[in-house]
Amino acid sequence: MPRYNYVRKTVFSGDFQRLSLHTRWQRTDTAISSPLRIIAMAKPYAPSFWLGLIGGFLGIGAAFHHLISFFYQMGMGAAGELSGAGFSDVVFSGLIAFVFSMGGIIGGSTQDNFIGGWVMIISGFVIFISIFGYAGPAFLCLVIGGLLKVIRK
Repeated sequence: MPRYNYVRKTVFSGDFQRLSLHTRWQRTDTAISSPLRIIAMAKPYAPSFWLGLIGGFLGIGAAFHHLISFFYQMGMGAAGELSGAGFSDVVFSGLIAFVFSMGGIIGGSTQDNFIGGWVMIISGFVIFISIFGYAGPAFLCLVIGGLLKVIRK
């Protein structure tokens, strides 16, 4: 037997000069139809939001670690030689990882599950490709959170 909740809604009706306000009760269905819905709707937006936030911050940390380790390997004596070809590639890949990490955070905090989930999945793969050695945890968090969000629709 399905259970129902009744929600009180205030409705404005009439034109601009004669505006009337009345209250009506609307029935909403609270019955859960499948076990998958129980798992997915237990806490709305919580798992994918936190995975997007954690994965985004891990990606930002990985981007900074990528850049700092490159400058550390160059050494302080080579600071004047920053116009080399290796410098632009490393900085560009670090900036790509930083920007897509921010995209992962934004995708995790959106209320549209389909778009936010795909933004998180794409961000995870781009971060993983751009800074391969450092982005494993960020990749896992963003892809799993994105899949949870896309499945939830």
